[in-house]
Amino acid sequence: MSTTATPKLKSDVHSAFKSVGAEVTDSLTTRIAALSTQLRLSPQKLAEAWEAHSLTKNVTVLDDVSFAAYRSSLSGLAGENNNRVVGTSSAKRKAGPSSVTPTPNKTKVKRENEQQQQQLATPSSSALAGKNILITPTKTPTYKERTNQGAVVSTYNPHGLPTAVSSSNDSHIAAS
Repeated sequence: MSTTATPKLKSDVHSAFKSVGAEVTDSLTTRIAALSTQLRLSPQKLAEAWEAHSLTKNVTVLDDVSFAAYRSSLSGLAGENNNRVVGTSSAKRKAGPSSVTPTPNKTKVKRENEQQQQQLATPSSSALAGKNILITPTKTPTYKERTNQGAVVSTYNPHGLPTAVSSSNDSHIAAS
């Protein structure tokens, strides 16, 4: 990390981490101070994030190994803070050409939307634009008010099989 930490920032980091019960070495204090500057997070926020990370991951000591995992867990917090994600790996990522989506020109999209709105406007609707019109919805009929009660709505007989004959005799139904 190329950022240098001021002595005040280092002391703030040391006191913030001490307040959450974490002992940090001088080298880690320098790295955390640089991380604070890089992510634009206060030392207190970083200490709270360490406390949450240590409780979640069941880590008790902040050392070089646990610091790497802690730093990678901060990428989500940094993204919320300043809308950027800080990478923790020096490896470059390559994406295929199919994953690139071109961004449409905003002025072109705006013009197309205006043209569509003008095409949708009819003379009758533009003539009534200044007047308040109350439109009441029609009442939807209930189940009991439906028309053609008991009528066959549709049938499906793809092979032209004979239909079953309905009987009013319920003797074929087994008694329970």
